[in-house]
Amino acid sequence: MDTDELHLNATFPLKASIWPGALLASIGHAIFVARAPFMTHEQSWDGLNYSVQDSEGSRGTISFDESKINFVAVFYLQTSRRNPLNRDVTNANDSTVYVRDVPDQLKKLTHEALQYVIPDVAGEAQPVITAAFWSDPSGSQVTASEPWRDVVEHGAVLVENQVLPANIGFERWVTDFEFNPVEAALVETLFKRRLAAANEAVRLTPAESQEIRRIANSEANLHACRESLEEIGIM
Repeated sequence: MDTDELHLNATFPLKASIWPGALLASIGHAIFVARAPFMTHEQSWDGLNYSVQDSEGSRGTISFDESKINFVAVFYLQTSRRNPLNRDVTNANDSTVYVRDVPDQLKKLTHEALQYVIPDVAGEAQPVITAAFWSDPSGSQVTASEPWRDVVEHGAVLVENQVLPANIGFERWVTDFEFNPVEAALVETLFKRRLAAANEAVRLTPAESQEIRRIANSEANLHACRESLEEIGIM
């Protein structure tokens, strides 16, 4: 296990890394779907709610407030031994035990995030989660009701790159998405511009648009990329 993996599994990450990490992941994903539009579903935004999912039924959402520093993240990991749906449990209400210690000022964000992890449980729609974490109002790190290693094992593994410092996360995405140097440079430039723009929209330059069209190679692929970028304010 290398140093980065040890940090991921043992130490709560800095809460200031989560918003940039989600933005970076989304930009990398948007450029990736320009050539793989069938993967669009894996990352998405609904306002300030950032969602991830895989093809096995696992999913998670990080709900941010306007400051981008306060957030609550909840996860449903299909393969977790905690998954009540794997035990033929008809009442999954107990899964919300993982957000029981969320402070009062984050309760609204908790409710928001839980709306995105609602599978059908015995014909009834209710949140089902296997792990959660949130921003510590009194500290600089993420916190949870249990050790970070357990949070990762039972759900936060879905955002393992997103919670890393941006420079390390960037290297991971370049490898995961197999970006060439030009594509990697495009992702890095767009990330820096989007992060600096705060709440303002960012418009692609002609050169950036041309590069995305080259990657997409079809109108359908271009449309998938465009939709993903627009969700995070890149027009």
